[in-house]
Amino acid sequence: MYVGKAKNLCVRWKGKRHHRFYQLQKQKKKLFNIYYELVPESKLDTIEQKRIEQYNPLLNRTQVKAKKLHPTETLLRETLHTIAPYCFVLGVEPPRKLDSKFIEDSISWGDNWRVQKTVLSLNVIHIQQIASK
Repeated sequence: MYVGKAKNLCVRWKGKRHHRFYQLQKQKKKLFNIYYELVPESKLDTIEQKRIEQYNPLLNRTQVKAKKLHPTETLLRETLHTIAPYCFVLGVEPPRKLDSKFIEDSISWGDNWRVQKTVLSLNVIHIQQIASK
């Protein structure tokens, strides 16, 4: 199915971080065997190429589809990365669809359509600034 290299196999496949994870998850087969070969780090690239040529695995011939990020997700990620040294996330609150005061205020701002379509359905993230010494 796939030939790849890793300096640390456990770290490489931990969680859902591997770039081929979702492709493997979509396969009809639910259980997979992982075969590994211990190779000196200096020969990883060479051995990987030899094994790909030898086995011609299916997933090595396909493009990895990047997860599409919406502009708001990108902006949030960049913002959190920038303020991380100075702030921390206190918690996440469910969407404000049922917050009548917020809806009332947004209608008076004239942003009713935008707020109802985008803002009200989003989770609210509370960020706390770290006090400077």
